[in-house]
Amino acid sequence: TKSITEVLDRFDGLPFTCEFKYDGERAQIHRLENGQVCIFSRNSENMTLKYPDIMAKIAQVSRAPQDGGPHSYVLDCEVVAYNAAEQRILPFQILST
Repeated sequence: TKSITEVLDRFDGLPFTCEFKYDGERAQIHRLENGQVCIFSRNSENMTLKYPDIMAKIAQVSRAPQDGGPHSYVLDCEVVAYNAAEQRILPFQILST
């Protein structure tokens, strides 16, 4: 479809689910059994060094297994650039630079 209006017209009166399409980069954040955290692209490229801010946030919010946190996990997510002052997601071009 070419517009949100067209989508809503097609599904008028029908139950449906939709999600916002983020303008970012797909990532998988892996926490290994030994506590190491890595970030991988959709092509399995290691992007850990590319995103130190994400690594810092993961360290800040993760709980250790002895504190009830998981031993390992994989987060499948979308990385986006975000302007905290304006509380808005920025275009992909900002993320890629």
